[in-house]
Amino acid sequence: MNVKTLREAKRSAGPGVWRRRTDSVSRFAALLVVLVMWLAPPALAGPKPKSARYEVTVWAIRATRANKTVSPELRTIAKELRKRFKYTGFTLEKKKTAKVAAGRRMDAQLIGRYRLRVTPTARKKGRVTLRLEVYRREGKKDKRLVGTTVTIRAGRSQLLGGWRIEPGRDDVLIIAVSAR
Repeated sequence: MNVKTLREAKRSAGPGVWRRRTDSVSRFAALLVVLVMWLAPPALAGPKPKSARYEVTVWAIRATRANKTVSPELRTIAKELRKRFKYTGFTLEKKKTAKVAAGRRMDAQLIGRYRLRVTPTARKKGRVTLRLEVYRREGKKDKRLVGTTVTIRAGRSQLLGGWRIEPGRDDVLIIAVSAR
């Protein structure tokens, strides 16, 4: 179609008809663009980056002065346990290992009324930063005993504890937490 026939087509169709045709084409094009933009980002984004995952291990240890028995799993840290907590016997009561994404929490039920919440927050230059929260069940509520952030070397343990497991007894809870 040349320019002369295009002008004639516009005149013969009348002023409103030609405008309506171009408006409907514009609307269709706009709708098509919106639809493509809505569907395309997930496809164009590529694979999602892997979020940082941490292997977190929690040990619930019963410390006592009643004996000198040390669980085989604790022999590597027994000297440090004796030095820091002044107890002689150490029994591994519970152990929990889980893979946890950065910023996500892992809850571990410990001995008796105690539980630990661990949230890994960062890993940098062979060190891991963890948010640790220790709770004790009191009636129908949990009382937070500790809320702290620690940075440890990957694969090494952070020790905390000294809380009586049962009222009137000498045994205490010690928690060891490690992450890599």
